Amino acid sequence: MLHYVKQYRKLKEAFNMVQPDLENGVYKTHLHSKRIVYKEDSEAEQFVSQLIKSDYSNTVKVNVKRSIERVLNWTNNGSNHKYKGGLLLLNRSGDIKVFSFKNQLTKTYFKDCSRFEAFEETINFFSPYFNTTILNIDQKQRTVMEQLINTQPIIERSFDQQIQVVEQVIEQYDQYLSSQHEKFYYINLDYYFDRFSNNSSINGLLSSLKTVVNQEELVPVVPMHSDLHFENMLLKGDELYLIDWEDCSNKIFYYDVLNIMFVEAFIRDDFRLIECYLNGQFDSSLIKLFQSCGLKFDPTCRDVYFYNYSIVRLESEVTLGESNIEDIIKAYQRFIDKFSGMAY
Repeated sequence: MLHYVKQYRKLKEAFNMVQPDLENGVYKTHLHSKRIVYKEDSEAEQFVSQLIKSDYSNTVKVNVKRSIERVLNWTNNGSNHKYKGGLLLLNRSGDIKVFSFKNQLTKTYFKDCSRFEAFEETINFFSPYFNTTILNIDQKQRTVMEQLINTQPIIERSFDQQIQVVEQVIEQYDQYLSSQHEKFYYINLDYYFDRFSNNSSINGLLSSLKTVVNQEELVPVVPMHSDLHFENMLLKGDELYLIDWEDCSNKIFYYDVLNIMFVEAFIRDDFRLIECYLNGQFDSSLIKLFQSCGLKFDPTCRDVYFYNYSIVRLESEVTLGESNIEDIIKAYQRFIDKFSGMAY
C-alpha cells in the first residue's frame, strides 16, 4: 500500500506540473503496470487499454475539474499554451509524456537536464538511419514533440506480419551497422560476468550461462536502441517507426534484433519468433548483418548468440536495481531452461 501511496504522490506532482497542457475534464489514475493519468472519455480510455492491457477495476477516479478550470482561465488570459492533451504518463525515469489525441501529438518533459541532452544527441545520431516520430526538440523548455501515429499495434497483427517486421528491422540495422563499422569498439563477455561479482543471488544463473558462453570472445559494441520490441515500433503502411529512444546505450551489435524475440517469449510467453530463429528462418538476413560488422554468421551458434545477448540483457536489469530483482533472476532462469530445451 505504501508503494502505491508514493506512486500516487509522484503522479499528482507530475499532473500539477503540466496542468497548462491538459484539457479540462475529470481524470482517472492508473498505478499498476504504468503510471498514468487520463481523461474520462472514450478516446483516452481506449488508448490506455491498448497501452497497459490490464483490468481497470482498481483505478482511482479523481475529480480535478476545478483546478483545471483555474488553469484554463489563466491560459485564456494570455498564456501561450496551445498544446492540450488528455493523458499523462510518468515513466520510470521521472519524465512526463502528455498525449494529445485531437492533434495526434505527444509532448515529453524531461526531468533531468543530462538525460534531455543525451536524448537529443541520440536522436541526432540515429535519425539518419531510422524513422523516428520526433518533430521538434525545445532546448529551452527541455521538451520533445512527437507525432502520435494511430495504427494497429504490431502485437495485434498476424504472425506472418510480425516476421516481416523483424526482417525489416534486421535490414535497417544492417544499413546502420555498415555505416558504423569503423567506430566499433570490442568487448569480451567476461566483462559482463565480472559486473555480477558482488551479487550472490545470481550465482546459479551465471554458472549455467558460463558453460555455454565464450567469455573470451570479442564482440563489437555499438549504440543500440536497447529497448526494442513490438510495442516500441509503429508500422504505418510500409514505413516502420522506432519510438522510445530514452534507454539508448552501447550494446553488442545484435542486441536489439534478439531483444524483439526475447520480449515476445519472456513477457508474453510467445516463443514462436525464437523457434523461427533457431530453425534458421532469419539466417539469410543475419548473415548480412554479421557481414556489416566484418564477421561471419555461424548457424551452429544460434543458441550461443542468444546466450550472449541474455547475459548483456541481464546485466542491464541488475544495474537498474529493481526491488524485485530476485524474482527477475528466477524468471530469467526459467527462460534459459526453456530456451536450452528448444535449442538442443
